[in-house]
Amino acid sequence: MDNGYRTLDVDLTYLKEFSNGDIDFEKEILESIIIDADEMLGMFKCSIENKDYEKIIFLAHSLKSLMNIVGSKKLYKYFYTIEQKKYSLINLDLNCLEFQYNSIEEKWINAKYKLLNLIKGEEVKIIT
Repeated sequence: MDNGYRTLDVDLTYLKEFSNGDIDFEKEILESIIIDADEMLGMFKCSIENKDYEKIIFLAHSLKSLMNIVGSKKLYKYFYTIEQKKYSLINLDLNCLEFQYNSIEEKWINAKYKLLNLIKGEEVKIIT
């Protein structure tokens, strides 16, 4: 067992290496990421509804970075894929993004729940 730092949706290996084992620093970073990601996901949804392509790409880049820090590979891949479409905005299917948003939001809620439990020092069940 690895003390709950690796789960199906969250892998804090990168953060732990970056923090050099400073638990308080890790908690601060996670709290900040949770706040920022919640806000950005709200803006992301509005940007899809408003068909604001440039903002969608900008937010996808920012969210991709946050998901990388918390090791959420599924969410990272999702936002990475959107960001890569910046060179051909025509290929950005807003109907598909709207359809996928609920799934993405659900994945984030699951990851956030695990992060909040880690911040509180509770063991997170490992899913394999």
